[in-house]
Amino acid sequence: MIDVIIIGGGPAGVAAANYARARGLEVLLFEKNRIGGLITLTTIVSHYPGLDTDESGESFGIKLEEQLNSNDTKVIFEKVEKVELEGEIKTVYTSNSKYEAKTIIIATGSEPKLPPIDKTDGYLIKPNVYEKIADAKDKEVFVLGGSDGACKEAISLARYARRVHIVQNQNALLTIHEFKEQIENNDKFIVHTSSELESLKVDKDEITEVNIIDIVTGKVKQYADGPYLVFAYIGQTPNSSLFIDLLEMEDGYIKSDGIRTSIPGVYSCGDINVKEMRQISTAVSDGTLAGIEAYNYIRKG
Repeated sequence: MIDVIIIGGGPAGVAAANYARARGLEVLLFEKNRIGGLITLTTIVSHYPGLDTDESGESFGIKLEEQLNSNDTKVIFEKVEKVELEGEIKTVYTSNSKYEAKTIIIATGSEPKLPPIDKTDGYLIKPNVYEKIADAKDKEVFVLGGSDGACKEAISLARYARRVHIVQNQNALLTIHEFKEQIENNDKFIVHTSSELESLKVDKDEITEVNIIDIVTGKVKQYADGPYLVFAYIGQTPNSSLFIDLLEMEDGYIKSDGIRTSIPGVYSCGDINVKEMRQISTAVSDGTLAGIEAYNYIRKG
């Protein structure tokens, strides 16, 4: 019988593992891709205390994995396919086996949303193109989204790209002053507010045309001198399908008091929760509390 099973290896899940292991609990962590989760797709991690200068999402993820190794957290890289949460014994199923635990910590986070683009007029329309930042060298690129995350990635792209278009469906960029000021003071940027990606044309796996529609006027701007790169940062979709019929939910996110769900011994932390702010710092805070509360639950049990 395992003390704690953690589902998800992002900052929240790693923090939960660290604090549970420090209290002597046996911890098993499941991650379907790689340690770090969504943050590993970020070019530069910012504002979190103690970061190296220009800390990349990839290097941050490596540090998280090193922490798990240093405290002997057992990590299994498998997708969890089913969970049973009621009762004193919680069960997790993968395609290979089943595992039982006294407590479960859910830290499954979220995945990037994709633009609602499909095949039209016989052309292959790619819903999302994730490219390495360095591939933007001397190219014209489009960033979909105007939030903090989108603007931060756009700023990183501007180091390499010839020109960066930011396509925001609101009437202004919804980002912090720090990022807005950098964009306004760099002539590489073209900002398209009240606009969306209408369509792409792709030829031999290269985007040759980008069409941007003004959602107020209906006017379409066509860019037909590709190749272009397109990066989508238009929000996230919660990884909550396992829990839809098991826990109290709101818009696909788990409802809790911060970490405690509606089932005793089951905790949720990080971006999977209903919450106002989704940052690394808030995820780590949730994970810290979840790891400690799992220990308290077992100790009292």
